[in-house]
Amino acid sequence: MTAKFAEKLLDELNTYRAKHGVPAMTLSKQLCQDAQKSDSQLRPPLNPPPPQAPAPDKPTTEQPKGDNKFAEELLDELNTYRAKHGVPAMALSKQLCEDAQDRCQIMGDNNFAEMLLDELNKDRAKHGVPAMTLSKQLCQGAQKWADHIAETKKLEHSTDRNWVGENLAAGWGNLSAGATARMWYDEIKNYNFDKPGYSGNTGHFTQVVWKASKEFGAGIKSGGDFTYVVGRFSPTGNVTNAGEFEKNVLPPK
Repeated sequence: MTAKFAEKLLDELNTYRAKHGVPAMTLSKQLCQDAQKSDSQLRPPLNPPPPQAPAPDKPTTEQPKGDNKFAEELLDELNTYRAKHGVPAMALSKQLCEDAQDRCQIMGDNNFAEMLLDELNKDRAKHGVPAMTLSKQLCQGAQKWADHIAETKKLEHSTDRNWVGENLAAGWGNLSAGATARMWYDEIKNYNFDKPGYSGNTGHFTQVVWKASKEFGAGIKSGGDFTYVVGRFSPTGNVTNAGEFEKNVLPPK
């Protein structure tokens, strides 16, 4: 925050105060310094581009077997209603049961990740790229790192992600899924679609809309007065091989 900006902001605020008949405020050097320090702590770090290399294979996620008794009872009830309408009964699918069980476990452990994924998929839809799905494995890794940076109070990227993309965010007090998504996606204002490529002030945005990213996970943790968010994407975005940004960062529809 420059002194010039602070002076302009103070003038605007004093204009509003005058409308209410209250005295004008004066500029405090100490408060400016404290505010500048907080701004530096909150600003997400630039997303470093990964080295040139082929994108990794899609990671596998463990799917729990679960107990199918509930599924069988629910299926019986649903088929009773279907019979009233003269439509055939459905059969129980082991694969669908396992997928549903896995999704429920993820949502139970980290509902924030589900809400953030919904917000990010809305942003991806603006660019005509497929929605991502939630990964239990990515959520676990993201939560572990969120716990770490909340403890150290240092907003820094992990170094052992094995070709998984990572976006970070931090905010004073509670940080919602919507606010996190806006923080990342709003970098679109700095991106030049006529000259596609990596830039430090657009790396969060380009990772969000990266077409080849299929899975997502997130973790959130409060540390003191701040809340820290870690988002993980697989396969990673921001791959700097020739032609990758043209294929994966598409303009809004």
